[in-house]
Amino acid sequence: MPLFFIIGGFFAAMSLTKEKFLEKRTKRLLYPLIVFFLILIVPIKSMWLALENKEMFYNGEFVFTFNYIIDNFFASSTETRFRHPPNFGHLWFLMYLYLFSIITSFFKIINKGISYSKSIAFGFCGSYLSYFLMKSHWVDQPFQLYPIISLFSYYGVFYLFGFNFYKIRDTKLKIKFDSLILFCGLSLAIGRAIIEVKIRLNEIAVMNEYLLNFWSNSSTWLILIGSLSFFKNKFDRENFKMKYTVDASYYIYLIHLPFVIFFHILFYNLEIFWLMKFLIVCLLTLVCSFLSWHCFAKNSFVDKFLKGQWPKL
Repeated sequence: MPLFFIIGGFFAAMSLTKEKFLEKRTKRLLYPLIVFFLILIVPIKSMWLALENKEMFYNGEFVFTFNYIIDNFFASSTETRFRHPPNFGHLWFLMYLYLFSIITSFFKIINKGISYSKSIAFGFCGSYLSYFLMKSHWVDQPFQLYPIISLFSYYGVFYLFGFNFYKIRDTKLKIKFDSLILFCGLSLAIGRAIIEVKIRLNEIAVMNEYLLNFWSNSSTWLILIGSLSFFKNKFDRENFKMKYTVDASYYIYLIHLPFVIFFHILFYNLEIFWLMKFLIVCLLTLVCSFLSWHCFAKNSFVDKFLKGQWPKL
């Protein structure tokens, strides 16, 4: 997600010099957030609530089910019912991107960015301090219908890093050991996850908060630096397959969740190793999402809607 927000900031800076920046961001971010929240998240949340009373639902007691959904849609978890507070689900990032776009719409006067090394230093310090706003040693979950201060500050750091990166985009990133840096970052991230699991299982004592946050932040920035350098060096030419994937990515991210849920239910009783089941679900979700894009969404109103190219109503 930090890398995603860096990319978001980069392309926001690229688009900022064009006319009607905020209007276009509204079409591409705010409107899809509202529409897909209504056609995806609300039905999924409603089905979740309906299945809290399976017998009534399967027996056709739809009036009871409807009233139960209405009464509990904004209800929080209880001792017997696990629920997330009302939220945008996997669409949460659109809300933050749109808010960041509103803020950066006032940045047109900024023509030059700070150096790459300084932006890394400022970014590292900013994201490290943001960890202390979190409720735990992990990045908070975006389970609210409004921006959370901890997430706003944390992802805002990466968004601004990407915004500045566009200003200095001609900076050479040919780091000799980019693959090694990326590997070290991933290794630190895996080690950090293992430590957290052992802490949760009371197998080891809770470590110092400053050390845990520094560890997490270091792994994140090593992955980011390694990834930016690696992809800029290895994928700096036009590629049709990559372009096709990029064009489809927005739609696929928005639409993938129903497929994930469907295949989880379909293979729930399948007695195979959990990792194989996970890979099967991911593969089928990816295939169905791409087929859905290619057969129904590509060059359609949906595609134009997501690109903000539809006419005013």
